[in-house]
Amino acid sequence: MKCETFEELYDRAEEGAPLSPALALHLARCPRCAARVELRRRALELYRIPGPEPDLASRVLAVLPFLPRPHRTVSLRNWVLSGLALSASVVLVPAQRVFSLVIEEYGNRWMLPFVLVFGLSLSVFGALFIGTHMDELSGLVGRPRAKPAR
Repeated sequence: MKCETFEELYDRAEEGAPLSPALALHLARCPRCAARVELRRRALELYRIPGPEPDLASRVLAVLPFLPRPHRTVSLRNWVLSGLALSASVVLVPAQRVFSLVIEEYGNRWMLPFVLVFGLSLSVFGALFIGTHMDELSGLVGRPRAKPAR
């Protein structure tokens, strides 16, 4: 089970009800999800502590440091499709009729900036792809990524 699926199913489960075997198995095997569940449990405990003031905003602000930061992930499929589209544009743009009209009009002086822009865009794409998928790529190479010391 993927972590995203676990989080979705865990959020739907009733509080206090026993977890399904699949959820319990994933929770036992995945330290990331276990840490998130523990953070959520601690945050809910803090939220339920009766306080002298009925101010909801101060209670929510007290819980925020214990919640994980939200982050948006882009699927590997979308990254690959974007890379293919960018790479195809490098090959297909020079094959267009407009490209030869521009060369006839302005000459080859503008080719260096054109090549530099495409090269820079491919380099930035590659750096972002590698940076956001470091865990998956290190698993493909066969080396587990070292976890930072706390």
